[in-house]
Amino acid sequence: MEIRGESPVTKAEERQHRSAIDQLTYDLHLSEPGVMYLYDFILKRYLRTARIRDFLPILVSRKVKDLLSERTGGDQHPIDLDGRRGRSQFP
Repeated sequence: MEIRGESPVTKAEERQHRSAIDQLTYDLHLSEPGVMYLYDFILKRYLRTARIRDFLPILVSRKVKDLLSERTGGDQHPIDLDGRRGRSQFP
């Protein structure tokens, strides 16, 4: 995982973030590229001010879920990020 302009992510942190992305993809029934795009965007913002990075995968995952829940209105079967049901596709 390459985070440009931010503190380098260690191999252990990269594995944790990768696992979090995989879990979000599975839980939310969305495509990996869509989840990864949003996850990376939020992670970059959090890395700017994080002093303790151990909890970043949890915090970023929660934020991703919250944002997607707002977008879908809390629907149990999330609407894709492109507005259709099923798998999400980011441009």
